[in-house]
Amino acid sequence: MLAPFIPIIGILSLFLLKGWRFEMVRSIAEERNELPPVDIVLWLKRGAILWAALFAYFLVPWIVCRLLGVSGIFDMISDIHLLFTEGVEAFIQDVGSDFLTAFIVYSVWALISAPTFQCGMVRYVLSGDWRKLFGFVPNVYFVLTNIGMFISFFVMWVLFVVSVFLLDFLLAATFVGAILIPLVTITLFYVATAHELGELALKVKRAQALHESRQIQSTEVTP
Repeated sequence: MLAPFIPIIGILSLFLLKGWRFEMVRSIAEERNELPPVDIVLWLKRGAILWAALFAYFLVPWIVCRLLGVSGIFDMISDIHLLFTEGVEAFIQDVGSDFLTAFIVYSVWALISAPTFQCGMVRYVLSGDWRKLFGFVPNVYFVLTNIGMFISFFVMWVLFVVSVFLLDFLLAATFVGAILIPLVTITLFYVATAHELGELALKVKRAQALHESRQIQSTEVTP
């Protein structure tokens, strides 16, 4: 019941909502038909850990760009400004190739890191160990071995994002609705993705239990 009102709190809402979503995902994964208890300190702690992990993931393409000697995401802002102020020709001569390289690096990393990070969060939820967020190789392997679940999850995610965009478009048609866009978008995003991530975690948990059960049965049958 508290979740829809959290964005009013301000910048801390980003930590609180991420922490609340984590606990909601765990509640769904444990098949508890109840909302997680209100624990502001715990939500802030969970949120801080998840945002720190996201920041670490975000640093990877920036470091790659630096190693390649091209501008990173922060420099791309000034590059875009150059495009609009000096024109396309000046942009291409000055930073066109760098911009393209950086765009490719960030795009490829986004395709890799999006499922990997979500997998790390699911493993963190199921194990309680925050270090699962940074187990890149195990997380990639986990995604590949459960690729069907993750494809289904991201298809639903994309459909949800499109739905929210359409809702924001309708809200933007009125002054009052435009004011509500940040509140509606942020709240709907975390509430809806909590359900999708919770369902994903539950499927993963059941798949793990089935795998362990089969291993036990094969051990018992083997003389």
